[in-house]
Amino acid sequence: TLLHRRGLILPRRPRATHRMALLPVGPPPLSPNARWTMDFKGDFRLGDRTLVKPFTLRDGFSRMILDVYVTASTSYEVVKLRLEKAFRAYGMPDEIQSDNGPPFASTGLGLLSALSVWLIRHDVLPVLSRPGKPQDNGAHERMHRDYKADTTRPPAHDILSQQRRS
Repeated sequence: TLLHRRGLILPRRPRATHRMALLPVGPPPLSPNARWTMDFKGDFRLGDRTLVKPFTLRDGFSRMILDVYVTASTSYEVVKLRLEKAFRAYGMPDEIQSDNGPPFASTGLGLLSALSVWLIRHDVLPVLSRPGKPQDNGAHERMHRDYKADTTRPPAHDILSQQRRS
């Protein structure tokens, strides 16, 4: 344009991209409670048509499933309550790995979510998989495949029945 040719418009600065304050996935854990992994199993409908998204938690070293909680919510409050229960039962992990979805991460500064801040305050390091790379948490995703095959074909009639199957 005329304004550009005359040097009257300065070039735009490139937008700052969000830097990840949380650490990316590192080497495999070397002991129990070194790294837990958590995720929501993809949603599915129960017999009563309720859409559920089971929360799953496992120890990355021993591969022990620490929690499967059938819920219709992916809220911070649900995950926090399930983690508190697991902390009391199994102790505190050094770090917890998750994907970048809510409530594990946010689109805000450093990708920090209320849950990741809460974990940091409890001396647990939140670790994020790379965006769009489910293979970073491949063992957990494989566990989801087994869970689906064992408990959701067909799904139970309601949440309580599905929780008993889980």
